[in-house]
Amino acid sequence: MTAELFGPYRLDALIGRGGMGEVYRAYDTRKDRVVALKRLPHTLAADADFQARFRRESRVAARLREPHVIPIHDYGEIDGLLFLDMRLVDGVDLATLLHRDGPLEPDRAVRVVAQVAGALDAAHADGLVHRDVKPSNVLLSGDDHVYLVDFGIASSATGTRLTGTGDMIGTPHYMAPERFGSGRVDARSDVYALTCVLYEALTGHKPFAGEDALAQLYAHANRVPPAPSRTRPGVPAGFDAVVAKGMAKEPADRFAGAGELASAARAALETAPAPATEPFVTQPVTTPIPPTPPPREPARGGRRAALAVAGVVLVGAVAGMVILLSMRGDGDTPPADPTASRRPAAVTAAATIPVGQRPEGVAVSPDGARVYVTNSEAGTVSVLAAGDGRVVATVDVGAEPGGVAVSPDGAVVYVADYGSDTVSVIDAGRAEVTTTIPVGPSPDRVAFAADGDRAYVTNDAAGTVTILDTVAHRVAGTVAAGPKPFDVLVSPDGGELYVADAEDGTLTGLAAASGEVTRSIALGGRLQDSALSPDGATAYVPDQNGGTLAVVRTGDGSVEATVQVGTQPQGAAVSPDGRRVYVVGADGLVVLDAATRKVVARVPVGAEPLDVAVSPDGARAYVALGGGNAVRVVRLR
Repeated sequence: MTAELFGPYRLDALIGRGGMGEVYRAYDTRKDRVVALKRLPHTLAADADFQARFRRESRVAARLREPHVIPIHDYGEIDGLLFLDMRLVDGVDLATLLHRDGPLEPDRAVRVVAQVAGALDAAHADGLVHRDVKPSNVLLSGDDHVYLVDFGIASSATGTRLTGTGDMIGTPHYMAPERFGSGRVDARSDVYALTCVLYEALTGHKPFAGEDALAQLYAHANRVPPAPSRTRPGVPAGFDAVVAKGMAKEPADRFAGAGELASAARAALETAPAPATEPFVTQPVTTPIPPTPPPREPARGGRRAALAVAGVVLVGAVAGMVILLSMRGDGDTPPADPTASRRPAAVTAAATIPVGQRPEGVAVSPDGARVYVTNSEAGTVSVLAAGDGRVVATVDVGAEPGGVAVSPDGAVVYVADYGSDTVSVIDAGRAEVTTTIPVGPSPDRVAFAADGDRAYVTNDAAGTVTILDTVAHRVAGTVAAGPKPFDVLVSPDGGELYVADAEDGTLTGLAAASGEVTRSIALGGRLQDSALSPDGATAYVPDQNGGTLAVVRTGDGSVEATVQVGTQPQGAAVSPDGRRVYVVGADGLVVLDAATRKVVARVPVGAEPLDVAVSPDGARAYVALGGGNAVRVVRLR
């Protein structure tokens, strides 16, 4: 029988099939190597939203160099089918191993989970959430080296939770409660799933038995996590607390990262086995979903009863049935915060303005009349009239726009496009692209000098900053700036640049004229969109990993303060008078007093805030909501 040819690949043998496609042992005729080739169904390639997300997530996954992430050689589309070209691993997946041999010994289970945790921590540090961690996605080679697979597929599909064919993405046995409802999905959802995998590796049983998706939903939302030491005698009792914390209903009550889970599991190995008792085996979850109870008064922090009304549609296994679930009354409401009583009455969330798909960057014109929003998955920029919030224009700019900046005179807008390696130049008056400037690989953020004659673009894949001549709209030079420069700030006098690096956590000072490094400030973590005080004396730098904001004196590079600002801060802005600092992240908009470095307000704003900009009069903040396809306007006074 002649092997099928798929582009340059010869498909030698089918080695796996599932809801997200087929995996082949294949021979790459171009590279002369044997690979694992995954082909996705036709329906997914026809879904433009899925395809854009698949390419973006696959690109991120391909950059990961953690030894437990299966290496991705290539990805794309051939003959109308999306594909992933991956390293072929000679081994067995954990689901098959458990079915064949039974539960693992606790020390082996911990070794396996710790390696998966390493892969997840690396992915989370790069902004990638897996969303389908399960035993069949964990591969073990002959020496028990572990790989986690399916990055770029599960995470792409779950951007909308359902595929175009109506199939639920993810496996209900391992899905965190927020995955079934309107809660925010982040790294802690993967921690929940990995804890379920740990439980199954220790006991040979899924946390909640049974195959009915509705029953699984009910169990994950309402039932107490099972104790592995009761399910399998001889498992150290310390694992009971590890599983209870890792499978906590509320994300805030879980381990903060997969590495923390692995460390707790290692420590549990040192505890004594539970006393021998009659084994407790999880029974099939067949309890019907009870009727929705009457509404209750919100508890402190906005929490409500576990079974309340929010909105999830389970299709496929539960075709045609709709069930409503929420662990919170509002997916955007953070836990109660002691600063809430000090919230300035004038800081209030106001209008929500729909824009394009996944808004990522936001900038305000110098006169405050226009707001520019990059829509990274739509390839567009939305132009808003600041007065009434209308979208007055939508400008096509490329493949994946991110950073956006307005020239000091308001005449042009520069947009960094990560997907096409260009900067688009928009004529602000006509709201149209007049030229594009090739700037090198993976441009992230862009900033103008105060005189408007120069602009600076970070190229994270190249480790450089590209200098642009804004009169001729061309590249004027390139300077080295660190392993993964993400954001760039320009001092008010234009003499110095400050580059925030998302890989090594360094804020680097560069002389704008020469590119010479003037200072290197080690802050640590994954640095995000930063801000300068109006006088340029202070830089405010968020660390996504640590949940902090570093306050840095630019004159001598000293760190004056490190302020806890909440989960995964993404961007910062400063009021025109320098008195307030605004930080957006998973907990909403956080307001700091610049003089005291104290948090004075936390304002819920919507799903997945990614960037913030303040109007020139300091009266409004504009927050790009990546998960809500909208901009939230916040009144600041």
